[in-house]
Amino acid sequence: MDNVRYLPGASVVLAPGRPRADRDAIGDRYTALCEARAHAATSVIAMLAEACADDVPVLVDELHQAEQLRRELATAVDELADTIAAVRALHEEREVAGPAGPVLVCAGCGIEVGAGPCPTIAALDGGSDG
Repeated sequence: MDNVRYLPGASVVLAPGRPRADRDAIGDRYTALCEARAHAATSVIAMLAEACADDVPVLVDELHQAEQLRRELATAVDELADTIAAVRALHEEREVAGPAGPVLVCAGCGIEVGAGPCPTIAALDGGSDG
């Protein structure tokens, strides 16, 4: 499976036998076609148009791969949001009886939270845990 390229950080691979699109070359061919339409002979325009048409399947494959990666990323984001919600639920503040009256305690950490959230919730909110 030497012709399969694994993309870092993703479980999607490029289709076997299909090289990755050289977008710069594709762009150069399209630019050359546009310029040729104004100045070149019909045979040159036809040759460049055919070359650009040959690029379409490669670009369509890249588009499908990008869409697959987008779906995987959306799924990962949803899973992460669910995990964060579950952690938040575990770290709810609860009022318990203390020696000098009721105190707020983090249900997950078991520590008195006082005026602010527990370190876990502070980290989720972008704060520092100390």
